[in-house]
Amino acid sequence: STPNLIFISHSIGAHFIQCMLLRRPDILAKTRHILHLMPFFRFDPPPLQRLFLSTAAQSYKFTIPIVTSAVRALSSTLPRGWIDVYLEKVVGLDCTKGRQIALDIFMHPNMVKNHLVLGMQELRELPEHPNDVALRLIGTS
Repeated sequence: STPNLIFISHSIGAHFIQCMLLRRPDILAKTRHILHLMPFFRFDPPPLQRLFLSTAAQSYKFTIPIVTSAVRALSSTLPRGWIDVYLEKVVGLDCTKGRQIALDIFMHPNMVKNHLVLGMQELRELPEHPNDVALRLIGTS
């Protein structure tokens, strides 16, 4: 019997699943459901921030090790409370639970590296607008 596949994705995973299904009609034929939870979409930052993010994403082979090393140094020397205050007052993360998650990630440099790798890949590879045609092609198969 043919397996019934169900894909549940989040963020850039939605893009990966969509690309795979377009490239692999054999897998698409076995797919019964696709559930994209908060698929990645581009935001429109101010021009200076856009330039910074674009440059960082294009130079990811340098950016990721530098940022990961900086996070490793900061997370091992700064008190957790200071980082929490920074996230709340400077970054504007006023949700206590959200700040707790961000702190937990920040305190583990490998998690920061994983987020940077995926985030920079999103900025380099994802189109600025959702690919509606791809979604329609997948939906009609």
